[in-house]
Amino acid sequence: TWDLSTDKVFTLSDESVRIAESVKNNVEIIIFSDEEEFTNPSIGASVGMPEIDTTMREFHTVLQQYRNRTDDKVTFKFINPNQDPTAYSKYEKYDVTSGTILFLSGERYKTASIDELYDYSLDQDAYMMGQVSYIFNASKVEKVLGANINALQTENNRIVQVLVGHEEDQDTITGLKALYELNGYTFEEFNITGSAEFNKEAEVMLIPAPSKDYSDNEIKRVRE
Repeated sequence: TWDLSTDKVFTLSDESVRIAESVKNNVEIIIFSDEEEFTNPSIGASVGMPEIDTTMREFHTVLQQYRNRTDDKVTFKFINPNQDPTAYSKYEKYDVTSGTILFLSGERYKTASIDELYDYSLDQDAYMMGQVSYIFNASKVEKVLGANINALQTENNRIVQVLVGHEEDQDTITGLKALYELNGYTFEEFNITGSAEFNKEAEVMLIPAPSKDYSDNEIKRVRE
């Protein structure tokens, strides 16, 4: 396989290679969509973001690379719920719909969405002129695949609970979320100002740089 793209979008990053080489538990990836939407995509061009089409092709290529680098421990298939309802019905218990990406390993599973494979934002300049258009920001293909495959390599669901509610920096939270999920954790935000109970299954409690002080009662709850 030759990757002639200038930014090597069809080649696994070093981090993804590390994840692939560490896979021990079999993972089946079921994409509830037509495979042609990834091998011959056109939706990006139709909405003025051709980068989306590149991302769809990247997703299909990276799936193959994971399969090859893991000696078929990671496999994948595509199911169109409308065209193959019988095959789809086998997975309905996982609450999947058209556009869902299901990661299965034994009794454990994770889900993502095709929309999570890329990041885009509103074009503010066009919006100020009364037009609605969007700007493609980045592919998230390797993050989505790496995080979910890695999360299924441990027997237990590893949870990091992030305490929010005191005007924490969102960029900090976003960066930490990406890092933890890539290393197999489930990232849960918990509003410390409410009355809900902490998740006792969490391995890590994280306080991500609040800009407002905790109350004495909140500090007591954390200590306890």
